[in-house]
Amino acid sequence: MTIICSLLPLAFLFLLSSTNCLLLRNVTVPPFKLGGGSAVLGCDFDPQGEQVYSVKWYKGGQEIFRYIPSNRLNPIAVFARPGVTIDEAHSNETTLSLTSLDVMSTGRYRCEVSTEAPMFSTESDYGDLLVIVLPAHPPEIIGKNTSAVEYLAPGDRVEMNCTSRESKPAADLQWFINGELVSPNWTYFHPITTSSTGLYTSLTSLSINLTSNHFTAEGKIQISCVSSIGSLHSHSSTGTRQYGGDE
Repeated sequence: MTIICSLLPLAFLFLLSSTNCLLLRNVTVPPFKLGGGSAVLGCDFDPQGEQVYSVKWYKGGQEIFRYIPSNRLNPIAVFARPGVTIDEAHSNETTLSLTSLDVMSTGRYRCEVSTEAPMFSTESDYGDLLVIVLPAHPPEIIGKNTSAVEYLAPGDRVEMNCTSRESKPAADLQWFINGELVSPNWTYFHPITTSSTGLYTSLTSLSINLTSNHFTAEGKIQISCVSSIGSLHSHSSTGTRQYGGDE
């Protein structure tokens, strides 16, 4: 938090009815929001008898919003910045409403409040917002076995890739066979790639020799890939194959 109170002659301060500086109680910025959604930022302050000159919001050091109470006809000014879409109808001196969040909306947001003469006080504080962009589709499983999963049997070698595209942060990927997590010994995680939009793509490979232990007592097998970002999960499966020893 930054606090600035202009220094005035001590004798003059005694003549003021109140010598308290502007008080910025709290700046609230949600730490996480989903891409495509909205966010409400708050700037709670007490002028303590002073006249507020302006309330300004900055993103990454650049001004994005200004509210001047004395300008009663047009108190709001908005400054275009990448990733910043402001809902002016729901923004005022204590609230900044952001809409259409995307990856470029991630950043540090600072509220700065300034007062009129004679104190010329200024206070500011900030919060950080991370916009999470989820993959548009479930993870994709590809490989030479995916189209022939109905023919899998003990002794076969399975080689598949699982890809989760275009997210931020990058999705974590895990392989499952019949609901059981596959050992890392049989998986390989490729380096994460970044697209021109700043979003990440994750890729993992499965290479394993099937045994009878990979089939249920009824002879069924299902190979699945699960992508996750935090507590959010997305599931993709090759389907179910029932194996009979007499086939």
